[in-house]
Amino acid sequence: MLRPPRVQPSTDTRFPTEQHRISFSQHSYSVIKCRYINRPCFTSYCPSVIEMIAHYQLDRLVYCSHAVNRDLCAQFFNNLEKVDDLVYSTWVGGKDIQFTPALLRTSLELRQSACPFLCYPSRDLPFGDPYSHITLDTLYEYFFGGERPLGVSDFRSMSLRVQDYVMYRILTACILPITSRDVPKMRPSHSFFLYALCHHLDIDIALHMFYNTIHAARLVTSRVVHMSYY
Repeated sequence: MLRPPRVQPSTDTRFPTEQHRISFSQHSYSVIKCRYINRPCFTSYCPSVIEMIAHYQLDRLVYCSHAVNRDLCAQFFNNLEKVDDLVYSTWVGGKDIQFTPALLRTSLELRQSACPFLCYPSRDLPFGDPYSHITLDTLYEYFFGGERPLGVSDFRSMSLRVQDYVMYRILTACILPITSRDVPKMRPSHSFFLYALCHHLDIDIALHMFYNTIHAARLVTSRVVHMSYY
C-alpha cells in the first residue's frame, strides 16, 4: 500500500504547508470593494430598506466602515480546507481558524435562524421546502408586474423599482458579494434572496454567507480569486 505524501511545513508562517505557499504564489487575489449604507439618508429615502436591515440584524455588515487587510484576506481564502459540510479550517496570520456559519452569525451579530433552506450559490428549480410555492413567475410578477416572458430565468436588475434595486445592491455588495460585471443580471438564486429580504422571510443569512465564501474560494477565473471582505 502506498503511503500518503508527507506534508511539508512552510518556512513562511503565513501558510500551514509548502503546498499552500506555492498555491498562493500562483494566484492573484482581488477584494470585492466594501460598500456601506448611509443610514441618515436611507432612513428618509428608503425606509423599507432600513426596516429590512433591522429585521435581519445586518447593522455590523452594512453600517460599519473599516479598512480591509488584503494580505490577511488572501491568506484566509488560499488556506481554506474542508473539514465537513459546515466546518472549514484556515490559517491566517500564523493562527488556525475554524470557519463556520456560527462564527459568522456570532461575530456579525446576525439574526438567528434554524431554516435549512439554501438558494446560493446555485439552486435547482423549483425551489424546495419551505418555499416550493415560490416560482420564477412569482418573482417576476412581484418585481416587474405582468407575465414572465417565456424562457426568461435571469432578470434585469436595472429594471427594478428603486427600493428593490437598493436592496439588491445591499445583497450583492454586502451579503453575497459579486463582481460589478455580474450585477446587471439577476440569476434565480439572487432573485429569490431579494424576494426573501423584501418579505422578511425566515432565511439563514449566515449560512448563505458561509457558502458564498466557500464558493468564492473555489471559483478561480484566470487565476484570480475575488474575495468577499467579511
